[in-house]
Amino acid sequence: MSRSPGDSEPPPEQENPPGFWQRWYWPTVSLAALLAFELTASPALSAILLCCHFGLDDWLTGVWLWRNDPHMGRGRACAWFSFARAVTRTLLAAFFLLLLLVIVAAQLARNQPRGPGNLPAGFWGVAILLIVGLPLGSLLSLIACFSARRHSVKVWLDPGLHAARRAHQWPVSIMGVHNLADMPYLLMISVLLMIVLTPMIIAVVSLFPQKGPRPAFDIALVGVILATSVAFLWLLLRWTHQARARLPYECWAHEPISALPPAFAQSPLRNPGADVHDRIDPLDFDD
Repeated sequence: MSRSPGDSEPPPEQENPPGFWQRWYWPTVSLAALLAFELTASPALSAILLCCHFGLDDWLTGVWLWRNDPHMGRGRACAWFSFARAVTRTLLAAFFLLLLLVIVAAQLARNQPRGPGNLPAGFWGVAILLIVGLPLGSLLSLIACFSARRHSVKVWLDPGLHAARRAHQWPVSIMGVHNLADMPYLLMISVLLMIVLTPMIIAVVSLFPQKGPRPAFDIALVGVILATSVAFLWLLLRWTHQARARLPYECWAHEPISALPPAFAQSPLRNPGADVHDRIDPLDFDD
C-alpha cells in the first residue's frame, strides 16, 4: 500500500532504558556472595549463591508468566518449565564450578608429595547442590509436562519472554529461534532413566551372582537392561513429548500478529485448520 505525500513517517521505536534491577543485578549478586562469605566464613554458601544466580532470570520469568499470562493454563505450564530451566541452569553452573574445583584440587595434590591435599573450600556445597538439584529439576519438569497435558497446551519458551518481563510488556514478542524448554526436558529424561535403571541393575546383579564366566548370562542380562530402558524411554517420551512445542505458533497462536515472528504472522499457520504440508520450516523464524 503506497503512502501519500502528506502522511508522516511513524516515530521510531525507542528502547526502554534499563531498569533498576538490570543496572544493579551483578553488583547485588557479587555483594550478596561477599556478605555470605564474610558473615558465615563459608565458601560453600558463597559458591551456592554464585551458581544460583545463573537461574534467577528464568525463575523471575516463571513467576511473571504465572501472574500475567491471560491464558491461565499456558501461563502455568510455561511457568513450571521456566522454574525447571532455572534449576537446570544452576546445575550446569554447579557442574562446571565443581569441575574447576576438582582440577584445582588435583594440582594442589600434585604439589604435596607427602599425601593427598584437602578438597578446595566450597567443594561440598557445590556437590550437595548437584545432588539436590538433579531430582528437583526433574520433578519440576515432570510437573510442567503434567500441567501442559492437563491444560492441553504446548510450551514454547525463548528469550523474548525475558525481554517482555523486563520491559513490563504484554503481549510478548516471540523470537522463534530455539525452544528453551528443551534443556530441562532432556534433564528430566536422563535423570528418570538413571533412577529406573540403577536399582534394576543392582537388583539383577545381587540376585544372580556370577560364579565364573557365563557369557550367555551376561548377554541375557545386558539384553534385559537394554529392553527395559528402551521400553521405559518410549513410554516416557510418548507421555511427555506433546508438552513441548516444535514451533512458536503451537504455544502462542492466539497472541496478536504484532507479537509473533513476521514469517508466522503472514502465514496460513495462524489458521488452526491449515494443512500440515503448509508448515514453515523452523529456520524461517530466525529473523
